[in-house]
Amino acid sequence: MAVTPKAQGLQIGKKLGLAILEKARQKGAKVVYLESNRQLLPTLSLYRKLGFEEKEPPFAQSVYSRSDIYMELKW
Repeated sequence: MAVTPKAQGLQIGKKLGLAILEKARQKGAKVVYLESNRQLLPTLSLYRKLGFEEKEPPFAQSVYSRSDIYMELKW
């Protein structure tokens, strides 16, 4: 999930995240997970504000070469 530099600071990432999570709840999801990179500090801050917590990944290696953090949100 990303927004253009011009759109940064307008809370668009937060709004997108909240909308995605609401849709997941409506669909009956009990867990939402994501993978990211630890260098993306503002992004990780947003994920934590949305309720995601860092967890051990349930797989040996991610299919995403730049991914070095796994996070979950459970309801």
